[in-house]
Amino acid sequence: MVLVAMLVILALMTTVVVASTRSHQMLGSLMKNMRDHQWALQELQRLESLAIVRLQDYGAQQDKVSLTPHGYPIEPRAASGTTFVHGELEDLQGRVNLNNLLSAPKTSPGDEVVWSASGENPGGRRVTMARLAALFEETRVDPALIDRILDWSDPDSRQRYPGGAEDDYYLRLRPPYRAANQPLAALDELLLLKGMSDEWYERLLPLLVVLPEATGVNVNTAPVPVLRALHPSITDTLAERIVQQRGEKPFPSVEAFLGQPFLSALEMKPDDLVVTSRFFGRRTDW
Repeated sequence: MVLVAMLVILALMTTVVVASTRSHQMLGSLMKNMRDHQWALQELQRLESLAIVRLQDYGAQQDKVSLTPHGYPIEPRAASGTTFVHGELEDLQGRVNLNNLLSAPKTSPGDEVVWSASGENPGGRRVTMARLAALFEETRVDPALIDRILDWSDPDSRQRYPGGAEDDYYLRLRPPYRAANQPLAALDELLLLKGMSDEWYERLLPLLVVLPEATGVNVNTAPVPVLRALHPSITDTLAERIVQQRGEKPFPSVEAFLGQPFLSALEMKPDDLVVTSRFFGRRTDW
């Protein structure tokens, strides 16, 4: 009987020791995760500050910022000799700005952003819709989503036909929600649109952007699919030639870009084209 009691006590003590060890291991892991999280936040702040300095340096030296389509690398930094944080500056104006569908273009840097009361910006909307149609065809995404972007963003509840969607559709979902009826605040709002799939969203992600004002496409940083979307006659070969040309020397003006011998015959208009940028993103990974 005594032996049985001692065995029970020993088993209980072993259980307590194992539980205590596991508890300490979990606590240690939690504290490490907290330290790593704090370090990651500090690194993100450092990279953001460094990105601002890089942009200021470019502006001071060239009166403009010109980055490659793949971004400008920011120096990596290690933690504990094992983990590196990498960062890149990315020119967001190399993409098609969805808010050009609604916003009135600024005629000078000092102008205030003006949103059309009717939700329509005829000139900018036509240009942007043509570019979106080309991009959606290029990426094999349903073009009906263009009407749904417009319905989601414009201030009225009138559905565009045949492909649009307004509150009468979204309120029948579970959970229900309403169309924003205002300019897009973030690109991931596209995932709320009728018929948008994760696969389509991933295809469009590197080609589209949401900015707080109308912006032109920077021909010095736009990727090949966006360059192709600028004109129906720009083929992959022409787009690659543009990339090669600007790699040797960035286009100093829109006129210089349009005046290239291989583009002049297309009679392209300078609508919503630029060679400098004001909006940039910071991409980090580790």
